[in-house]
Amino acid sequence: DIIFRCQDNTCFVREVKCVTGGRNAFNRRLGDAKDQVMERGGQGDLFFQVPRDYDVLAVLAYFKSWRQHIPEAFDEYRGLRLQVCDDTGTLLFDGLIVEE
Repeated sequence: DIIFRCQDNTCFVREVKCVTGGRNAFNRRLGDAKDQVMERGGQGDLFFQVPRDYDVLAVLAYFKSWRQHIPEAFDEYRGLRLQVCDDTGTLLFDGLIVEE
């Protein structure tokens, strides 16, 4: 994990996680990473490494489907950028978890 401190004493956090399990493991790690960014000032992005052939779009759709009836459940994820690479370094996803 990396914390960048600016001259005005604000922080930008890059939270790094490895996910080896399925969609529930991905959801847990996403929540953990979000909490860690929030604890450090709320500005940052997330980087996940997953196994080869991991279906990132499917696990993100599952994540969103569990929260679709509770719009405020997305509030803490707004503006958080997620990058996901597989174990070969191939970029699988790069974008906002929840659009603004």
